[in-house]
Amino acid sequence: MKENKVEKAIRIYRTIDEARALSFPMISTGEATAIQWELSHIVNDQSSTSAKVAKLLTLTDRIVKIPKEFSVCSQKCSHCCHIPVSISGVEADLLAETSGREIKKRGGLFLNKYSPCPFLRKNECSVYDVRPLVCRAHFAFDDPQYCKAQTVPHATYTVASNGFLGKVMKAIDYLNQDKRAGDIRAFFK
Repeated sequence: MKENKVEKAIRIYRTIDEARALSFPMISTGEATAIQWELSHIVNDQSSTSAKVAKLLTLTDRIVKIPKEFSVCSQKCSHCCHIPVSISGVEADLLAETSGREIKKRGGLFLNKYSPCPFLRKNECSVYDVRPLVCRAHFAFDDPQYCKAQTVPHATYTVASNGFLGKVMKAIDYLNQDKRAGDIRAFFK
């Protein structure tokens, strides 16, 4: 019996998800110690909140280096730029400072969940260097065609896939204090 696309996607997802659970985060003990030390020092240093958030985002790039190598994601593929993107108020502040765009409101839900990200230009991220945590830590591992069909389950790597990314998210939440969080489309037009 031949499996259909959805059944294949589910099989691949389970296989990769099980492999990911065994093999990721693929960070050496020394690197793990260095990341933990850096996390605590970033949050407690004397720089501005935006500078701290930028440092945490750069640290995220180090954490996801190996999973990124296995990803099928490529430049000009923007399918994930049409799904909900939850950001914190401090990430929104950094995006506003860097892009020159005004924040329209402080967070909230956005009901048209498959609309393009407000920073998507010609299928590329116009704020790539300061893109939010969830964007930095989102990768697909199976057929990129599954990304197009946004309702088909497939093998992805997200913030929830890595304990260190959870710690980065907690650090950003700590810096966020009483600022609201929400979908990027609720912050920017």
